[in-house]
Amino acid sequence: MEVSSKARLVARMLACYDPRLNEDKEALREELGLSEHAVETALRELRNAPPEETWPQHIRDIRVLGLKTLVAEAEPLRVEAREIDDLARVVPAHRYLYSYRVTMDNRAYYSYIVPVELEDRLYSEIVEGLQGLRSVDIGWTTPIRAPCSPPTGDPRDEIAAARALEEEYAGLLKPPGRIKYGIIELMLYSVLDLNPLASKPDILDATWAVRERMGRDMPNVRVRLVKSKAMQAYERLSRQRLIGRALLHKVHWHPPLSQSLVSLYVATDAACAPRLYALASRLRLAASVFAGESTAATVIVVPDQLLEDVRRSLGGCNASTGTITYGFGTVLPFDMYHPRHGWRMEPYPLLDILKGKKIVTVSEEAVQARTSQS
Repeated sequence: MEVSSKARLVARMLACYDPRLNEDKEALREELGLSEHAVETALRELRNAPPEETWPQHIRDIRVLGLKTLVAEAEPLRVEAREIDDLARVVPAHRYLYSYRVTMDNRAYYSYIVPVELEDRLYSEIVEGLQGLRSVDIGWTTPIRAPCSPPTGDPRDEIAAARALEEEYAGLLKPPGRIKYGIIELMLYSVLDLNPLASKPDILDATWAVRERMGRDMPNVRVRLVKSKAMQAYERLSRQRLIGRALLHKVHWHPPLSQSLVSLYVATDAACAPRLYALASRLRLAASVFAGESTAATVIVVPDQLLEDVRRSLGGCNASTGTITYGFGTVLPFDMYHPRHGWRMEPYPLLDILKGKKIVTVSEEAVQARTSQS
């Protein structure tokens, strides 16, 4: 089924506005000229739509947490991973692996979360342990800054506009200062990574974020963030535009463009990071862009009809692209973090820490299978 025209309008604006914030919801409503009821109805429609009808992706900034990204190209995995610990014997530093993508030409790309405190140790372990390593780079992943207005006209005009705005967007690639954070902030990032369209009540349910990290060791319990602490932290992060925005790939494009979307892994020279970032931001092609010491890279979702235009816009960037055929991702490795001791190579006793900090309630109850939002 196709979402309604009003829901499509609202969906396009979620890359800029967070409707969980009252001031953002009002700004979104005024920008679109819709009533509060119409906006709420559209949000409900988007949240209830099957993920395959929306393709939601969380837009968030992990740089302020002191978390860098390491991207490596190596041999594809020869195991099927259902839990993080399935990777223990085949991937170095497996608990810091964040995403894995394989392209049609059988190239495999591994992306790791790298706390700056562990950068040297993780870099060495990954470089020494990945089989068939072809390249490795480390840098920062920057969230896109989408225009706060509905896209209009021919998307090819936006491609041209992106080229003209390269210098303006280049400034956004500079890492911001770090913020003070605790495990509750890491969990809020993770809850929204799993469910970018979560309502305020849904944000408090951390069961699946905890289960993602603990895997088979997760008892049959429900884990909920304490509302007062969670919402205070959430609103602080969202007002700084660090979490809470979402890109809905499938809804962003009008039919028939939305029916021919292709997921591509795109890599360019590092010098072309501003161009790639401007392109991703103006057209809402990706939620973020990696800029390393020698390369820039991202996964874009683009209609097949615009592929050649995108390729031409990256001319002179030594760009390479590959259609993604398989991949998986996880959430931030908050089980590797302790509020007092920081990051380490082995997981902490997560549930004990959460209970001790009094930021969650844990109840014994059956938990039904989650419908994936990724």
